[in-house]
Amino acid sequence: MPRTLDSLPMELLTTICDHVADHRPSLVSVSLVSHKMRTAVAHKLFSIVHMRGPTEADFVRQVLHFPKIAKDNVRQVVVYNFTPQQQWNKSVPWGQHHAQPVPDKTGPDLTPRHSFFGAERLGMFAPEFPSRSTHFLLWPGSIPENTAVTYQLFANVLKELSKLSDLRWKNWDELPGCVLHALHAKSRKPKLHMDIFHFSTLDGLVGPGNLLAISPCLHSMVIRHPDPFSVSRATALTEIMRRFARLAPNLKNIALQAIDEPWDEPNNPYYPQALMRWRQEEQHCKTNRHGKPPMLSLESINIQWFLVGLDSGTHDGAVWVGMNDFSALRALSIDHPLSLASLQFLARNKTLTSLESLSLEWNYALDPLVMEELKHLFQNLGQIASIKKLAVHPRSDLPKGLLQAIIESTGKSLRVLCLHRWDCCSLWFNGVSDDEIYLLRKGLPNLEELTIRINRKFGFPEEVAIYEELGKFPKLKHVSLALDVFAGALCLSKEHKKDYVFAALQETVFLSTVANACLDKYLAHSIYEFINRAKLKTGNRLETLKLKVVGLSTFSSRGGFPRDGAKMRTLEIIGRECQISADLNVDNPHKLHFSRSVVQKARGVVDGHTKALLRSQWPRSEREEPYDWEQYIRGMPHIARY
Repeated sequence: MPRTLDSLPMELLTTICDHVADHRPSLVSVSLVSHKMRTAVAHKLFSIVHMRGPTEADFVRQVLHFPKIAKDNVRQVVVYNFTPQQQWNKSVPWGQHHAQPVPDKTGPDLTPRHSFFGAERLGMFAPEFPSRSTHFLLWPGSIPENTAVTYQLFANVLKELSKLSDLRWKNWDELPGCVLHALHAKSRKPKLHMDIFHFSTLDGLVGPGNLLAISPCLHSMVIRHPDPFSVSRATALTEIMRRFARLAPNLKNIALQAIDEPWDEPNNPYYPQALMRWRQEEQHCKTNRHGKPPMLSLESINIQWFLVGLDSGTHDGAVWVGMNDFSALRALSIDHPLSLASLQFLARNKTLTSLESLSLEWNYALDPLVMEELKHLFQNLGQIASIKKLAVHPRSDLPKGLLQAIIESTGKSLRVLCLHRWDCCSLWFNGVSDDEIYLLRKGLPNLEELTIRINRKFGFPEEVAIYEELGKFPKLKHVSLALDVFAGALCLSKEHKKDYVFAALQETVFLSTVANACLDKYLAHSIYEFINRAKLKTGNRLETLKLKVVGLSTFSSRGGFPRDGAKMRTLEIIGRECQISADLNVDNPHKLHFSRSVVQKARGVVDGHTKALLRSQWPRSEREEPYDWEQYIRGMPHIARY
């Protein structure tokens, strides 16, 4: 029987050290135990290496001090952004070492990229750097023909990683050609993931035929784009994505990510040049310059605009019409309201045979043509695909008949259903009723996760009926409820049937809303127990319940209610998101964990107006922390006791 760590077999010691490595111990502390344990823990400790730093000098130090013991164990390398954003001209060719500095709008003139000075500054590789009086302009996306700087050092390290399977590039700039060469040189091609990527005409180009777009390593990419998002940018970026999908032989996942970065579009050559470049490259593929063009291999598309044709004649191209084969596509997410042409394109496409996840949004509730196309889309998917995850985000009430079409098309295959955007709290429409939940329960017997919006009505029977109906789902494990707290305080105006007005005096409405919006531990446990009381018959319990208050924008935008920052702040704090989760340990079947999101202010600081409001409503509450206000709110006469 072994008594020490050194006497254990290496296989068993490696298994034990897998859990030790989860705590990220230092190699020094591990070595103090034994050299054998250091070898055993290296497998898990260095499976993923994150490289980050505020400057290129820090990045170089990390490359030079890359542990030798890690080179035989690294499977994934993640490179983070370390270059600050500056103003530069994207059309400057690679290799121009002496590019002119580009003026910054808020400060002095800056060079397009960082400068590395001599060995006196870095304290390393003295023979390879010139004196302090000169400097190199290091382009983060394209290193000039100097093989002894930054990315070439990193590329040399990549060549030594024998087990490397993934390189995740989170740098905001272009991928260096030497890094791409290092990946191509490996016998087993690692997967390249461009997580945060500023598309350019110059990416990956070191020599003819060595473009990033035709690299066999490119597996996924997220193209960041400026926000706000204009139609012309949407056209250019979507067409770029389409051309990437045609060129890259192994590209599986592609997405657009909005960033807050205003661009002067009329004077910016960024998108036109990029678009022209990739049009030429696609034409070269058609003429067999790079061989036979690959078939579309995309497995996921996550975009804002799904453009299949534009009504205006100022923009060219029917962007996705040319893509006739979506047989490999497994996930499609469109975060912008679909047009009628886009819906028709999807509804008539017979190649979506592998689609498993679909997320759609529309804004045409009163247009019967759009509703008909939506029904045709779900009918088509029901015949050719097996949808397991579905998210529909209407910007109005759920159309009649659409819920039934969803049930008929997905049937027994659907596992996850989302009828409300969890990240959006301002959409103005009614919640799901208990009758609609009854339809879902009868038509979707295998549903495991559900996200819906319901009307919070002070715990009245119609609200409780919804919770009890949720408990009757046989396999439901995760529920997310967006509670509209203004549903009980609003009514339809007799004069204007479509306009909502406040049903009582303004201050009474606020007090009612406070009682309605208080998502404390008591309310969360009550809703959880109502759902699980009905689930006792099914034999399993709810694992996760998420609650969130929505409709707070109504407080200042509907019924002429005056904007009051203190009152809004109060509602936001007491109605912040919370979660109840069950203990999965079979020995603790009744143990629940309660957590809630933090207050969106440093250290829970409350402004003076909010303190004054709390002092007037609940004495001594200004001395309490935000989470202690609930005891005062629960003492209000308006609150409904479950």
